[in-house]
Amino acid sequence: MLPTKKAQALLAYLALPPGQPHPREKLATLLWGDMQDAQARGNLRHALSRIRKLLPPSARSGLVFDGPSVALDPSIVEVDVARFERLVADGRPAALEQVAGLYRGDLLAGLTLAERPFEEWLTSERERLHELAIQALGRLLAHQQQAATAEPAVQTGLRLLALDPLQEPVHRAVMRLYTKLGRREAALRQYQLCVDTLKRELSTPPEAETTQLYQEILGARTIRPDRAEVSGPASGSVAPAPITDLLSTRSAVLPEAPPQTNLPAPTSELIGRATALAEVTEVLGAHRLVTLIGAGGIGKTRLGLEVARQQLPSFADGVWVAELAPLSDPGLVPVTVAVALGLTLPAAAESPERVASALGGRRLLLVLDNCEHVIEAAAHMAEAVLRADPHARVLATSREPLRAPGEY
Repeated sequence: MLPTKKAQALLAYLALPPGQPHPREKLATLLWGDMQDAQARGNLRHALSRIRKLLPPSARSGLVFDGPSVALDPSIVEVDVARFERLVADGRPAALEQVAGLYRGDLLAGLTLAERPFEEWLTSERERLHELAIQALGRLLAHQQQAATAEPAVQTGLRLLALDPLQEPVHRAVMRLYTKLGRREAALRQYQLCVDTLKRELSTPPEAETTQLYQEILGARTIRPDRAEVSGPASGSVAPAPITDLLSTRSAVLPEAPPQTNLPAPTSELIGRATALAEVTEVLGAHRLVTLIGAGGIGKTRLGLEVARQQLPSFADGVWVAELAPLSDPGLVPVTVAVALGLTLPAAAESPERVASALGGRRLLLVLDNCEHVIEAAAHMAEAVLRADPHARVLATSREPLRAPGEY
């Protein structure tokens, strides 16, 4: 783990993109611009030395010093952002599905520095990657609609709306998809969410096409295709990470014959973490709530998902991950967990206790990923699940403890 925020920032800057040489003078100004030149250069040398020492031995040669410049060798150092960009450029459905798994929220979420040049660069990169994720999910949604795979398309549409909730054509697409799945109440609830969002953010009513679709669903008339749905969402309209499903007014039940996990497919092999994997697995066997704690970017999520994957045979009712990174409103945590678990609840039942009580004693493992920015809501959710379901266990990842009863 890198010891300072500036060392983390330096490594990130070198990695985006990998292979690009950066003048030492520019790096020193980027992160220590308020210091004298000699002191700034000294801090840069110290930070580069710490980065090199903390890299795995096999990767240390990836930090390349070439006279006045420094670079990361892309043939030795694996960078998730570079892989993300390659998959977006690929554009095929299988690649776009991997994009959804790779994009888990803002780049270097939680990292802030007082240095204006670095903050301007980081803000620009976050916006660029956010837009790429939206574009990729939009294209994936279009593919899934054309392939008539309604259930995955719903999840993609909801992820897209989590990144950009003002995309009214996507709200309509989700309403139609819910209707195709026989989830009329969820489609109507989606309309209400669209109305509320537009009113809150833009003080405007929905488009006439959206209102007409709502009336058709309400009256159970034949649903006409959406103009935007025929050609697919616009290139700038899509998003990845976990989300708000619209909970219907039917009794809380799990869908028939549900899959036993919603874990994303691994994008690479977990190397060099066998000891940590064994330790976490052992702890999870002895404790019902385990939290993996550490700074951003050290691999908590990757380790947690691999532990969860190996636990599949141990939980008859499945292993389910709720990705909390995209959430800005702690109040959405219960809904996000309900979506991850495949629960359908009354619209007014979006509380941790009601979600937890709907589990009915199922033997499952719930993974709460990236809890730090909704820490209290995540802790409340974990506590409610464990109190209501004696057979459930919770594995969380966070930059700080949940501070919930029984947490290890």
